[in-house]
Amino acid sequence: MKKQKGFIVPLLAVLVLLAVGGGVYVYKNKKVQAPVVSNTETPKDENLAWKKYSDTGISFEYPTILSVKKAGDTVTLSHSVDYKHRDTCDFKGDAPPLEKVTDFDVSFLIVNKSPKDYIQNNGWPDWNYVSKNPFTLGSWSGYKIESSIESCGEYIYYLTISPTKTLVITRALATEFSMIVADHQTYLKLPGIIPPSQEGEIFTKILSSLKVQQHINVEGQFVTESYTLMNEILSKLNIKNINFTDVSLKWLEVGVDTKVVYYGYSFTVFDQYSVLVSPFEEELKSRGFVEDSLNGGDGTFRWQHGYSKNNVVCTITHTPVSPIDNDELVGTKHINTVACADRK
Repeated sequence: MKKQKGFIVPLLAVLVLLAVGGGVYVYKNKKVQAPVVSNTETPKDENLAWKKYSDTGISFEYPTILSVKKAGDTVTLSHSVDYKHRDTCDFKGDAPPLEKVTDFDVSFLIVNKSPKDYIQNNGWPDWNYVSKNPFTLGSWSGYKIESSIESCGEYIYYLTISPTKTLVITRALATEFSMIVADHQTYLKLPGIIPPSQEGEIFTKILSSLKVQQHINVEGQFVTESYTLMNEILSKLNIKNINFTDVSLKWLEVGVDTKVVYYGYSFTVFDQYSVLVSPFEEELKSRGFVEDSLNGGDGTFRWQHGYSKNNVVCTITHTPVSPIDNDELVGTKHINTVACADRK
């Protein structure tokens, strides 16, 4: 019995040593053979490289990890990661699998209508619904709605550029990251993926940097100063509900035989000469604008005044539409047109 007991004890000691040694061996081998994580994670915002996109109508800053393309009047920014998976928005179950996970998909489109006119012209969505969802970011203001079913869909923004222009932004939802998707964590852990929180931060920075060029003149320069001027004066005069239209403003430069065409905005009012146009002219003068030209007495009593300062030119045209007593303009109804544009 003692011999057996003495034999068992050394045997147990050997087994313990083998177990410990084997454990150390396995641990060491696991440590050596641990998988190396490739450096494919999406960099943090502060580490992203950014560049500028610019065309004849829009400009903005965007991170270089995004792809940018323009098709027609629509500019699209996108990013995706290779990963074959089922279409999470395939409610019938008969759609082919997707080859990529798209985690960023934003498009920009400029339309020559106000948000209300654009939406009502399309017939969708309902303007009453949109108008109850205001949106503001920095200098941008307008409306934002979500059009989706079970996280499949998009955000749509209608941002005011001017009374006659709207920036329409479509921002797709990444359904794979939704909590209603059972394996959403699998998608979030894919190398190189842009998680929803970072997607939102990138979108905000892009929109904050975005500038819309309202017009382009013959030299390809952006025209915005004149439009700002007109709005400032109208606001100071407490004039509201003015409808602007695009205009090609011909200007006869001093010492130049040909007329130069500038692009800007104009508005027309049917009123007494002194009610709106005269205060507008006085405001131009108070801002240092100099009267460059005066065209009148052509037999129709159509008068045109021209003002200029630095890069901005304005014309104010008075066309009488009622009888004139003693060739005087006072008290006469006029069609008054004010147009301002930027020099080339």
